[in-house]
Amino acid sequence: MTRIFFSRNFFEVLLHYTTIISFIITPLFISCKEDPTSIGMEIFPDADIINAFDTVISVEAYTIEPDSLYSRGKSLSPVGNYHDPVFGKVMAGVVTEYGPMYDLYFSDDAVADSLILQLYFHQTDYYGKDPMDGLPDIKVYSLNSKLYDTNYFASYEPDYNPQPVSASEATLTKYEKDSVWRDTTIINIKLSADYANLIMSQRNDSINETEFKTQVFGFFIKAQEGARDGSVVYLNLSNSNSSLTLYYHTADNKTHTADFTFSTYNDITFNVVKFDRTGSDVAKVINDTIQQDSVIYLQSMGGTVNYLKFPDISDLKQSLRNVSISKAELILPVEERDLSAEDYPKPDQIGLRYITPDSKKNRLNDDPYFTGSGGVNYFSGKYSDDQKAYIFRLDNFFQQYFAGSLDFKGLELYVGDMVSYNYGQIIDIEYNVISLNRVVLTSGNNSNPIRLKLYYVPY
Repeated sequence: MTRIFFSRNFFEVLLHYTTIISFIITPLFISCKEDPTSIGMEIFPDADIINAFDTVISVEAYTIEPDSLYSRGKSLSPVGNYHDPVFGKVMAGVVTEYGPMYDLYFSDDAVADSLILQLYFHQTDYYGKDPMDGLPDIKVYSLNSKLYDTNYFASYEPDYNPQPVSASEATLTKYEKDSVWRDTTIINIKLSADYANLIMSQRNDSINETEFKTQVFGFFIKAQEGARDGSVVYLNLSNSNSSLTLYYHTADNKTHTADFTFSTYNDITFNVVKFDRTGSDVAKVINDTIQQDSVIYLQSMGGTVNYLKFPDISDLKQSLRNVSISKAELILPVEERDLSAEDYPKPDQIGLRYITPDSKKNRLNDDPYFTGSGGVNYFSGKYSDDQKAYIFRLDNFFQQYFAGSLDFKGLELYVGDMVSYNYGQIIDIEYNVISLNRVVLTSGNNSNPIRLKLYYVPY
């Protein structure tokens, strides 16, 4: 524990004693025998001295399998399959409705020629291996039942026909654009004639979007595990380049098209992720809150979260009694010996909740959800390349704890995603169900442990 001194009239005294202070500071560069935190204190009146302290609080940390996360209506949809040597196998897919752009009408003599599904993603939006070197083996399946207007979880098991309706392998088309526009990368998949005929099953009858969805329920799009797996692409279904086009002709040899779109407003869309940890490092420690390992494992999209405990903080609170917390810094070092991190990058942002004594999870009052966009850099949770760690500022939270106005039994650490509300005025670090990321952090049982550093002033 370090003792630090401040003066109540610091600036007045500093101006008055400029010469004296200069005289005192000069020997500091020559000799290190005197405690630097007390240099110059003899010039201050005793009544003006404030004693400030800092201390490091030990943290216990564990890897936990979380409750599944809501995954409906997100801006991106990961689709792919890869095998992480530390975290295990990951399969990501998307369940979605789609609808016609206009009311449909097919005459009795209409004959389907082809049905082409196009899925847009930007070529830099992927995780794992570069899909330009080997696209995931994406398959398309038809849903057996209608989706309902409710929340869906990332762990949801969709009701789908195990026989794919995709009739060809997924291929890439890349359209180069000028320097103003990003490249457009489209996955092309030809669907089966049987599925095309299902779409055209109603003849000589105009069908609107609502009626269409009572007959055709949508897709489950996912990747097969195989020789070409190893990456996940982030589809943008709301982009105008994502579409389904039916090409058909009539008896008079005229060709026609019917266009369908995926809408985040009119259609139900949600992400699905499956984790297979068999034989992985994570499998050895997950959900063990008794034996603390030397590292903890953190993964997005409902993979893992971390449970942080502070076994000594209650005793410290009792011994300190009345203190003012000037700074509380939670430091979470990254385990730099994780060589697989080059292929599976860490997240830019992680989030934090506190767990109440009755096991509810609440936002901390330092969270930018309460402090607004100006609080993002203060609360942080972002990776610091200088410190090789994620850093949180929790001044207000621990001030309330030591003041006795709140209690907690631990913190929950998760991979976060920045979400803004009210035209960007309020920022929320919410659970990430959009993109796959993971990171290995040190625990409290490590030579470079996770730690909480408190700066406080008794009163």
